[in-house]
Amino acid sequence: MAMTLKTLVRIFLTILFIIFSIHCRPTTADSPGYGIGRLTCFDPVLCIYRGETACDHYCKLQKYRGGLCTDDKCCCVG
Repeated sequence: MAMTLKTLVRIFLTILFIIFSIHCRPTTADSPGYGIGRLTCFDPVLCIYRGETACDHYCKLQKYRGGLCTDDKCCCVG
């Protein structure tokens, strides 16, 4: 009985170790499904007068991944 209990405890601890080591591993890239990344918002003039295409173009020129108009502000996704 003691041998079986020790074996079960070892298996249980091994499974916990594997779960925690996978869960705590840092990622270097954005993971899909966990938000859209960091937003940096600028003057609303681009969205008010030129639209979302101008906002997206401006953000790409500033080395962001893209841009979108939110509440009449140009917000860049980075």
